[in-house]
Amino acid sequence: MSEIAPRPVRIALVDSGIDPGHPGCRGYALQSGWHIDADGGAFAEPIPRDPLGHGTAVATTLWSVCPRAVVVPLRVFDAAGRSSVRALVAALRQIAMTDVAVVNCSLGFDDDFGASRQAQSLLKDAAKFLLDRGVRIVVPAALPCGRANALAAIGGLELVVADGNVPAAQPRLQSVGAGSFWFASPFPPAGVPGLPPSHVHGSSLAVARTSGMLANALSLRP
Repeated sequence: MSEIAPRPVRIALVDSGIDPGHPGCRGYALQSGWHIDADGGAFAEPIPRDPLGHGTAVATTLWSVCPRAVVVPLRVFDAAGRSSVRALVAALRQIAMTDVAVVNCSLGFDDDFGASRQAQSLLKDAAKFLLDRGVRIVVPAALPCGRANALAAIGGLELVVADGNVPAAQPRLQSVGAGSFWFASPFPPAGVPGLPPSHVHGSSLAVARTSGMLANALSLRP
């Protein structure tokens, strides 16, 4: 029986963008993407950029696990790190028009941020459309402050917990109570210079490692 040759897998990166000139991004497959503003407007961004640095840190971590990944960036944060539920809804709708297998969302909202029932309904509908097509959406289980990520209430998403005891490229799925969570390393890839210190550890990178592992598995499917 012949071995299955790995194939590239597209991953949508919903974040602050990507700096294609960063040393950790050079030599990897990066497509043009979109800038999504706070009102949900989507604008093509043929040359990606990252005014915050967070998305670049996430992308380098993702590629360290799955170097074959083709990353499609959707920039939903501004330079101050602000975004909106409306922007995330628009990003998911934009992704629905793109052939991707995994959506990496190293972000979240608290209950107050997305309190509008209409916003929550639109977000669930946009996510469900992708989930029904077999797309994996990967998000942190909790916010940096420790509060639960409101995105977890959508259901069907891959929820990630940062765990420094887990090997870098081996996130593991565990049942906790009535739910299942991925536990993944929060540490940055070795030997990648120039990442913003505040963005090179934590659940954001644990999410990236989980997305990369899922993409590796999908790349080997017949």
